[in-house]
Amino acid sequence: MEQTCKTCKFFMPIVQVKKGRCRRYPPTINTAWTGANPLGFYTNYPAVYNDQWCGEFVAAIAEQPEPS
Repeated sequence: MEQTCKTCKFFMPIVQVKKGRCRRYPPTINTAWTGANPLGFYTNYPAVYNDQWCGEFVAAIAEQPEPS
């Protein structure tokens, strides 16, 4: 198994693009700016591409179908 973001437990894909969000750690607080004035604050998880990797990979567990 390749150890990339798309196969990691912490990866949350964004539909129809080859990237997503890494949820390994809590989101960071960022400032939204308009020119030189802060508009407000927002939180976000880091954006990553499917084929990227890091040193904290954990394989995603395949979902098992529920017994009928």
